[in-house]
Amino acid sequence: MTSLLRVYNQASAKIQNLGGRQYDLKGTPPEWWPTFTSNDSGIHISEKSALTHMAYLRGINLLAGSIATQPKHLFFRGENGKEVARNKRAHKLISKTPNQFQNSYQFHFYMVTMLLMHGNFYAYINRDAFYEPVSLRPIYPSMVEPKVRKDGVKEFHVRGENINKVFSNNEIFHVYGLSLDGVMGINPIKYAAETLGLGLAAKKMQSSAFGKGLHAGGVIHIPEEYKGVMGSTDEESEQFMEAVRKSFRKLYQNGPDSWHEMMFLEPGWKFEQFKLNLETAKIIETRKFDVADIARLLGIPLHKLMEMDKATESNIEQQGIEYVQDGVMPITLNIEAEADAKLLKTSEQDDYFYKYNLDGLMRGTLKERFEAYSTALGKNAPGFMTPAEIRDLEDLGPADESELFKPDNMNKQNFTPETA
Repeated sequence: MTSLLRVYNQASAKIQNLGGRQYDLKGTPPEWWPTFTSNDSGIHISEKSALTHMAYLRGINLLAGSIATQPKHLFFRGENGKEVARNKRAHKLISKTPNQFQNSYQFHFYMVTMLLMHGNFYAYINRDAFYEPVSLRPIYPSMVEPKVRKDGVKEFHVRGENINKVFSNNEIFHVYGLSLDGVMGINPIKYAAETLGLGLAAKKMQSSAFGKGLHAGGVIHIPEEYKGVMGSTDEESEQFMEAVRKSFRKLYQNGPDSWHEMMFLEPGWKFEQFKLNLETAKIIETRKFDVADIARLLGIPLHKLMEMDKATESNIEQQGIEYVQDGVMPITLNIEAEADAKLLKTSEQDDYFYKYNLDGLMRGTLKERFEAYSTALGKNAPGFMTPAEIRDLEDLGPADESELFKPDNMNKQNFTPETA
């Protein structure tokens, strides 16, 4: 089971409101995955069928994994700069244990998956008696309908087999993407059904071409004057042709040793080699364009989807930076903004803030990092980092700076002036 399907199976969560009543947020709709209408490709597109598109599955896994693996912290703005607020429960909620059945990685992987596939992610915020958030319980997006009342207050209608309840804005953690009404995100799969359907149709057609199509290498034309040699009855003709087939298989279809073997035919016989059907050949090209469309849909460079036709060593590095800036960062900023608004009290929002550290995705080669550290320590310019800070970035742990090697031109020398 892939990571993506595993996090979907973790959606069977129950929440408990302040009154003590439990609600089953999984529900059992007729089809657990909502199915959309068909498109011109003739392929019905749903969340399940979309995941059978390998480029789309890879893209979802890539973005969700990239965000789930990065450090996430709640920071405090102090007199000495920002500090990680490790003692606050709201920090552990994001960085360690969001709920009883998911760790931070699983929670964020699921969150990004729902956001990319449904356009929305919802979670119930369970709070204690002091209004501190103590857990985040995911709710399947198709069960939630956000609405804005006439007085401008947002509320969430949650409906399922065992629940039909309206939650206030402060009770639901809601992250959404592209929206047409500013209240909830659109479903990307619904709007990309044509692209996904075309890709799945091309894959199905290619599979059928190889599985059910004609794949003979060629045909041998035998002159009519050989009719007498083949025998006077159908049985004799069949025996003759079987002997010819066995002879050809032995001489020309006997593995690598028979490749490019010179072919000798009887006088008048002709061998005609089949060419690849033009339509079948176009399928391969169509699938390449389809991978590019999926990359556009998810904001991922082509080389991240293992399409390397136009990749070079120089542009891959730049595309990696653009992947973080254009694909990953907008999602993390979206999550940070919702976390600041919903998981922090109004009195805390000026002093505390959530931050996802994406430096790991921008991490350069060993040579590039050490050159940057050299500048940070003060090479040809005033330094702005200490060796301890650099060691922390490299996960080396603390060390006695007096024991660290320093070049001669960086050692402090005590000179005794000469006296006349």
